[in-house]
Amino acid sequence: FTIEAWAWFEGEVASGTHTLVGLGDAWWFGMEDGAVVFRSGPDELSSSVELNGWHHVGAVIDQSDRQIRLYIDGERSAQVNAPAPMTQPATGQHLTIGSAQGDAASWPHSIDEVRFGHGAFLAGTAPQYGAERPIDDWIGVWRFNNDLVNAVTGVSALGENLSFIDSCP
Repeated sequence: FTIEAWAWFEGEVASGTHTLVGLGDAWWFGMEDGAVVFRSGPDELSSSVELNGWHHVGAVIDQSDRQIRLYIDGERSAQVNAPAPMTQPATGQHLTIGSAQGDAASWPHSIDEVRFGHGAFLAGTAPQYGAERPIDDWIGVWRFNNDLVNAVTGVSALGENLSFIDSCP
């Protein structure tokens, strides 16, 4: 399982709790008191990140290596060995991107490409970050270029209760 995103980090995320991406009770990825945090069940990883710029952040739950890893700009920044089994989301819980979740506020800045997949796609090698990067093997790739179309399935997340606002700094 891999979740990764490009996000703009500045002032407001230095304090409080802000959601980048989450899946109900199963896992949460965001900023908490100035650190990038990934939680899955009782396991938590965190790492500092420089503010005032774009950063690529990613988390991997690697069942074959029995590890959870956190990456900042392609570098492994934290790791948990022998993590607890991954919690399944409750019925009706969905993937949220940048949206307030639980006690966490919405992400106050821009989020660019978000990728979600079942494999361990960040394995300590320098990832290719470009827009032309393959989408093979990913479940979802959202690029936020004036729509919310999943580049893998072609299905739009836009609907009656959801709108897209381009808020790039």
